[in-house]
Amino acid sequence: MKFIVSHQQMIDEVVRVAMQGGVGGAKWIPQISYYINTLFDYPYETLENTFKTAEFTIKVSYWKILAAGMFVTYPETVLTQKAIKEGLIDLDYYEKLNKSEYHHNKTLVRSKDIDKIINLGNFIYLLIWFPFIFPLAKILIHLKPNAVYRSIFDLGLGVNQVMIFQKCKW
Repeated sequence: MKFIVSHQQMIDEVVRVAMQGGVGGAKWIPQISYYINTLFDYPYETLENTFKTAEFTIKVSYWKILAAGMFVTYPETVLTQKAIKEGLIDLDYYEKLNKSEYHHNKTLVRSKDIDKIINLGNFIYLLIWFPFIFPLAKILIHLKPNAVYRSIFDLGLGVNQVMIFQKCKW
């Protein structure tokens, strides 16, 4: 999949909009946290793209509110239809879609590096909090996806959700 803008251009644009009045004319206020949503395992994603996404997510993590997850294609969307035609998504996609095991940390995407991409996605919260372990993660992603890696993601997701909840003003 071809990106229209670079990660750096996205960061620059968000900061520019915030500094020049933001959405609806709101001025930049340091206490405002932006919500960043990062997805892994798009049908056309390469391992190189995934590394760039992880590096981008780490770079913008100072906003402190983010979500990371595995991409789930939706039936009848252009992306899903194209990926099925090109053999990038399991042919029995529609049968598996409603099984809960495919909604979390599993994928229906088929690519040569999909296991490594999933593993890197499982490490994303640790990488955000401890960026110095990125070289270790690049080694660990070569193992098969496993329950330990999924648990690392689940733990990170849980901690992240608590952090988001604590930032909300009720």
